[in-house]
Amino acid sequence: MIVGVAFFSFLTATFSSWFMRDIETEEKEILERINSMEKTTNEMKSQMDNICPEMLTEINELKEIIKKSK
Repeated sequence: MIVGVAFFSFLTATFSSWFMRDIETEEKEILERINSMEKTTNEMKSQMDNICPEMLTEINELKEIIKKSK
């Protein structure tokens, strides 16, 4: 009977360990995806910060051209 209880305890511990490993792996993958998305978002924001002044300059130039043509 003691052997049966020990075996059941071992089996339960093995399954618990297996499930926890899967959860930890999934959490790591999710964190990696979030970090990747955050990096991409920051890169896009940086690009937009560089593009916006150029666009404003072009818009102002076009406004001047339109005013002159009237």
